[in-house]
Amino acid sequence: MLMYTWLKKMADIKEEIQQKLSYPYLSRHLDDPHIDEDRLLFLLLPFPEETLKENVKHYITTAMLIQIALDTHEKVSVSNEEPAMKRQIKVLAGDYFSGLYYQILADVKNVSMIRIFANSIKQINEQKIAVYQHENQSTDEIINSIKLIESGVAQGFYSYFQYGAYSSFISEILLLKRLLQERNLFLKQKPALLFDALKSIQFPTAQGTLYSLAGSDLRSLLHISDRYIQRTKQKIEKTLNTWEHRDPLLIEKVRTLLETEPYSIKILAEEG
Repeated sequence: MLMYTWLKKMADIKEEIQQKLSYPYLSRHLDDPHIDEDRLLFLLLPFPEETLKENVKHYITTAMLIQIALDTHEKVSVSNEEPAMKRQIKVLAGDYFSGLYYQILADVKNVSMIRIFANSIKQINEQKIAVYQHENQSTDEIINSIKLIESGVAQGFYSYFQYGAYSSFISEILLLKRLLQERNLFLKQKPALLFDALKSIQFPTAQGTLYSLAGSDLRSLLHISDRYIQRTKQKIEKTLNTWEHRDPLLIEKVRTLLETEPYSIKILAEEG
């Protein structure tokens, strides 16, 4: 399939998602929900043009709405700096988006797909609780939880269509995206789920917030993050060698991601 055909199909699905997300009251109080075009591309790519039927488009739309609902709930702040009303609206927005995907699934009347997505949501929420409540016993467990949080919906989607090869590859890509995002948030001294969880493992007796740690301790957490980022990149690079003959748009996206330069550690290097 030619690249412009893919882009056209992506644009059509994105427009449908935007229409379903449109709700005037939420728009007045919250930023428009982010539609991750990379994630949309990953869900779309396995399907040859002739098999991309309307029901498949519905499933892709549903998967994206589920992800947006989960992400919206995750953004609910426990900080006193954010007004309680705005936090409540974020929760309601997540519930609203959740209702949209159940409505779409009901319209297509696919019990198997509903069961798969429901199981994915359950597993993702369990992993979020484990990370937020610091239930993970090791750094590897934290990383595995974050991988499932990021890729659980996509994994369920691929399992339904029996695209196992995509599932493992895309899971690593989504993990890398999240690790890079968490790293950048950390260096900007914004809430960073990964680093807060790492603090509970590496410095379990430390008092105060993440950013009250000494500069040397913060750099230690950063080095741990960088080690897992590098390890994930190596896994992706290894798999790329078997994918070069297909999905050129996916390969282009992945190459761009692998070449992304993280923010400098200068901010932390200047601290105590």
